[in-house]
Amino acid sequence: MGITMFCISISHKITPLIIRELFSFSKEEQIEFEKHMIESNQITGCVIISTCNRSEIYFSGDKNVIAFVEKEIGSFKNIDMAKVKKYLNIYTNEGALRHLFQVTSGLDSMVLGEDEILRQVKEAYQVSLNNNCTNHELNIAFQGALNNAKLIKTDTKLSKTSVSIGTLTANHIMDFLNSVQGKNILIIGITGVMGSIIANNLACKSDLKVVGTSRNHNAGKKLFVNDNIRIVDYNDRYQYLNESDVIVSATISPHYTFAYNEVLEEFGENTYHKLFIDLAVPCDIDKEILDIAGMDIIDIDYFEKVSKDKSEIKLKEIDKAELILADSIDETLKNIYFQKFNGIMKKVEEKIEEKGFNYFLYQMKKSLNSEQFKTVLYSLQEIAGEVD
Repeated sequence: MGITMFCISISHKITPLIIRELFSFSKEEQIEFEKHMIESNQITGCVIISTCNRSEIYFSGDKNVIAFVEKEIGSFKNIDMAKVKKYLNIYTNEGALRHLFQVTSGLDSMVLGEDEILRQVKEAYQVSLNNNCTNHELNIAFQGALNNAKLIKTDTKLSKTSVSIGTLTANHIMDFLNSVQGKNILIIGITGVMGSIIANNLACKSDLKVVGTSRNHNAGKKLFVNDNIRIVDYNDRYQYLNESDVIVSATISPHYTFAYNEVLEEFGENTYHKLFIDLAVPCDIDKEILDIAGMDIIDIDYFEKVSKDKSEIKLKEIDKAELILADSIDETLKNIYFQKFNGIMKKVEEKIEEKGFNYFLYQMKKSLNSEQFKTVLYSLQEIAGEVD
């Protein structure tokens, strides 16, 4: 009567982007593959989640169906699974349920506690539900995961408390763009560690336009899935200043990436509010740019201070979120078990009537440990109204 839920996951944790791209599902592909899997009669339910950072297939069946689903994925996406099998994470039964809850609540995200994944999971589940590709078990699991994510979002500060410099920078960019109603970002050094973190934080925001510079134009193209991210040559960076609302420099350049005279010449008299973010050590944006009307500069010291202040808060919020998650998983498992038991309830009632209630209690006594058995007896006392 246990849970029979599985998950095959390809995620940012161990899988490079070039491999994740192979497993990416469009909405149309999601519908087609889920229907194909249901029609195979090998599984009883299927939900696909496909985002910038992960592709995951949740399904129900017996343990032998995992190999079948792997084979079907390879065939559908034209992938030699033997070459990429090392990137697959397989979760089974309660492990699959826990993973779904962690993913949906943002606890498994590249950006810990991020909100976007909740919407993405909800939409993926809704597509599968609308196309009759779910079953009772997956319905209970996904509804439980979505409710848990909302609880964590409401009852903790996890989604509002970032500590990574890259994430804090991306959040600050979003706040600034909302205040000036802008959408254009220029990232110098986008193919570096810091630049790619910031870009990936912004990648799923469909209304943003990101231009990034790289000294190796072609190599940079492979770093990002999102069509809104365009890679240009570093030497052309000044050409994109006027159209950019936020300019980020995240390089290890020994020279200024932006110098006062060149910036002034590029802007002329037609300047408006622009934000420069300098994440280099030592700084590589000329501070004299502040003398140009409408220019602001923030350096890495600002984000390091904010990060330090939020680290302690984040740790406390993670602990709080894990407690909420554990309670929600327990409640969801009980709902799944009850739903499965409900199908044989009449037979159990008939057996108890035939054998007597003492037989039922004796079976409980044999099967449960002392604490579990005491809990059952206490519940029966409550029903009888004999609890003080």
